Amino acid sequence: MTEAVSSTSVEEKPAGYWKKLLLKEMAGYTDTMWKTELRHMNPHTGMPALTEHVLRRLHIQWEITLINKNGRESVYEHTHTFFEGSSVTVYWNRGGWPFMSSLNGLQLHGIMCPARPASGDKPRWRSLIHTTSLTKSVHWSFLGADELVKLLRFNNGIIVGVWRGNWKIAFVMINLHFHKLIERSLLGSPFCTYIPMEDTALDSDRGRHGYTLHIVLHNPLHRIMCQRFSPLYISRVPYQGDYVQLIAIDLADVLQHRPVAKISVPWEAEGFQGDVERCCMMTLTVLDEAQRPFWCVSSPVRMSNKLRVLDLEHAGEQFGIVYEDVEGKVRMTFVWMEDLQQCFLVQLITAFPAAKVKRRFGGES
Repeated sequence: MTEAVSSTSVEEKPAGYWKKLLLKEMAGYTDTMWKTELRHMNPHTGMPALTEHVLRRLHIQWEITLINKNGRESVYEHTHTFFEGSSVTVYWNRGGWPFMSSLNGLQLHGIMCPARPASGDKPRWRSLIHTTSLTKSVHWSFLGADELVKLLRFNNGIIVGVWRGNWKIAFVMINLHFHKLIERSLLGSPFCTYIPMEDTALDSDRGRHGYTLHIVLHNPLHRIMCQRFSPLYISRVPYQGDYVQLIAIDLADVLQHRPVAKISVPWEAEGFQGDVERCCMMTLTVLDEAQRPFWCVSSPVRMSNKLRVLDLEHAGEQFGIVYEDVEGKVRMTFVWMEDLQQCFLVQLITAFPAAKVKRRFGGES
């Protein structure tokens, strides 16, 4: 950056060259081999097969910044991570935690740490992944509880555990989908997120050729269920003409029904342990015919009793999980079979706006 250059060589550089070079130098990395490593795809998940390897090799970590109502910031480094084939769950449970009522927001940054920190190292580059409001009036809902903690669900795959007696934070969990995770953890700035280019297809008929759906239910310790469905074909959602759907598990087809392990979120904080039942993390990936990501979701989900009981061959209590954002919807139906002491997933439907298909592939959806 400090080497002498002539005015002629400076003028020959393309627009934005020096800005990119400055940001690259500030970030402190010159290793671009990861871009080549990410070209190798996992045929099962549709995600880069070496994502976990690259994250560990580059010593990428994540830290959260809690911002109170006076603007004061407190930074927390993650305690541990749980890697699953298409996502990573990051866990924080150490440090002096504030009360929920005192907070205004949360920021998540990706950090590339040196393998062997030294006194002369540059300040660590921080790449903003997302900012989330923590105020009660904005985007949080009750996820579950046990005898000691309550789990609060926020946007961007965030779970905040608070002690039942005083609503002081006990721990934080965030589920991060592998799609563009390394780019988001490296290529943003401390104040701006990395914005990937929108992927569009040239074949206007490709949206009808078949999709692949990969779904995992898991928690910070283990995988609960993992299934892959391909090919799936879109159909209109009855009475919702502006939506199209993919039916991965049909309620009427008993052969498609899948057994599911216990759905819960175990936790640990300040020497205490617990297990909040009927909630977990969901990592969902929808791929188009070319195996390119079409819709990616990593979010906490809650299992609730179904208000409308469906007529099934299975006799047992019915539960449902519903997820919805601006990009799409997921609906799952479960049945608990008392005689087998086993839960079954008997319906899985994803739906997304027809306009999303048209925007991606062009033509009529």
